[in-house]
Amino acid sequence: MIADKNNQEVNLPDDIKRENFSMEYTFLRTSVGESNSLQKVGKNDSYTYSHEMRYDVNGEKIQKKRQITAREYIELLEQRDPNKRQAKKLRQCFIYERQYFMVESFQNI
Repeated sequence: MIADKNNQEVNLPDDIKRENFSMEYTFLRTSVGESNSLQKVGKNDSYTYSHEMRYDVNGEKIQKKRQITAREYIELLEQRDPNKRQAKKLRQCFIYERQYFMVESFQNI
């Protein structure tokens, strides 16, 4: 297995099936000490969307993540943080020598 830095795809033998997924992380405006982001994952124009919030309550770190609809995703995009760049990744999943692999490559950083 060798990664090709030009196209970011892992070179695999022809008999190994690979599933590729595109991923986008968008960071939303938040208060100090909070993290608020959207995730879009999918392939072939079919996506799932999630909203993740992280914050502290009395020194305890809280993380809430929930699946959202495409409509909610579009509405929440309006809260995008203009000071943070959207992260785009390619996730490649495959089984090689009886082990499951997920290789993620950043596409815009």
